[in-house]
Amino acid sequence: MTIHAIISTGISKIKIMKKPSRRLPTLFRRLKTAPVLIAVFLLVTGGTSITIVHADSIQQQIDNLNGQNNQTQNTVNGLQVKANSYQDAINKLQQKIAGIQTAIAASQTRQAELQKQIDADQTKINQQKQVLGDDLKAMYVGGQMTTVEMLATSKNLSSFVDEETYDSAVQGRIQSTLNQIAKLQNKLEGQKTQVTALLSTQQQQETTLSTTRAQQNNLLTLNQGQQASYTKQIQANNARINQLEQEQAAAERAAFSGSSSPTGGSVTYANLTSQQLCGGGYNFHCSGSQDNWLDQWGLYNRECVSYAAWYESAHGNYVTAFGYMNPPQGNAYQWHGVIAATGVASIVYYDQAVANEGALTGDVVYMPIGSLGHVGVVLHDEGGGWVRVGQYNLYDEGMYSEMDLKITPNLEFYHFH
Repeated sequence: MTIHAIISTGISKIKIMKKPSRRLPTLFRRLKTAPVLIAVFLLVTGGTSITIVHADSIQQQIDNLNGQNNQTQNTVNGLQVKANSYQDAINKLQQKIAGIQTAIAASQTRQAELQKQIDADQTKINQQKQVLGDDLKAMYVGGQMTTVEMLATSKNLSSFVDEETYDSAVQGRIQSTLNQIAKLQNKLEGQKTQVTALLSTQQQQETTLSTTRAQQNNLLTLNQGQQASYTKQIQANNARINQLEQEQAAAERAAFSGSSSPTGGSVTYANLTSQQLCGGGYNFHCSGSQDNWLDQWGLYNRECVSYAAWYESAHGNYVTAFGYMNPPQGNAYQWHGVIAATGVASIVYYDQAVANEGALTGDVVYMPIGSLGHVGVVLHDEGGGWVRVGQYNLYDEGMYSEMDLKITPNLEFYHFH
């Protein structure tokens, strides 16, 4: 029901807090999103002048940076998927390389065994050649003699027959040995050739796999570098977001505690919570469009006055229908006159409030800020001159928040009965 405009140079966004008619909210929201740095509008509604100062939005910068971070994070996620595929390929290649290396080791062992066998067989061959050489010499000497000479030199016919038989046996053995030697040499050389060819193929496979693995490693390294670069960008954006949020909070604190308005006041607060829909137990169209419904006290939904009236009623106190009076008295700054005239609540001033803070719990606190004032409800005593306050629509967001509020002389507390 009220319009609560916070006026401060350098504020990051429009602070319109309470609205006296259904048409004003739409207009103000249009002003709030207008693409101008500073725009000052003077609206006259029912004799009430409202000055709105619109500054460039820090929140928009924060939203842009968050949007960039989301896009960058999506890119990083995509890179991570690729990195996983690269790493998987590298792992598989490494397994193949390990298998090839095992096969190469086996081939090299086989090659060494064959060479050892070839060397041993060559030794035997050399020995056989020596024996054959001796036999050939004997046959050569014997071969120079005629049959008559061999008979003449033989002791008897039996000796001659033995010599002939020996020569034949030597000739047969020589031929057999030569055949065995040739066969063995061919077999060993064939096996050696096969092993050498297999070893060469395996080494080529290892080289190819190692090259492919190196390529995958390069891709993975490049990918990780890109991820690191994007991550740094996200971190830089987060640092900037943190700085902007601090600037935003400082601007809002300055605007809230130093506003100059027709109600003529400022307040000091701390520990403001984030805004939330349907908070504090308030449920009168709390998730619907703001200022589209009138509650039983003639106050628009999701406004500070509607929440305060609902809270007092929910705790068993009588609340007059401020908005249905003639003329309506629903704006926060108008509550004082109605309460003073009707006695619907007791007005507690600064000295009384300081003297007995605990008694304020459950009371409505009026803050003379903005064009038409603002009200909240004292939730409990914080001690040291501070109280915890629940409220709606602090910054024209139509949502619930809480804060610590310092008791100052310009505050009023309404104790409903």
